[in-house]
Amino acid sequence: TILKSELEALKDAAPNNDILDLRGFDIVFSYVTDEGVIKTDVCKMCEFTDIEEAMKQGDANGEYPLPFICLDIVPA
Repeated sequence: TILKSELEALKDAAPNNDILDLRGFDIVFSYVTDEGVIKTDVCKMCEFTDIEEAMKQGDANGEYPLPFICLDIVPA
């Protein structure tokens, strides 16, 4: 998921304000394993596959699902 403010920033950076036109970027993410170790990985060559921006009334700071695909996931 992504916050509305983050979604707007992506749109501002995208060609024609369409994030579906963004291609070939990396996403770095961190998580905690079951053993309590913090790991960081990188999704390589990503692109968004869909955007659903239906906003509920009064939901200016809502979260939005943002599905994507990538070619590979590698350790950082």
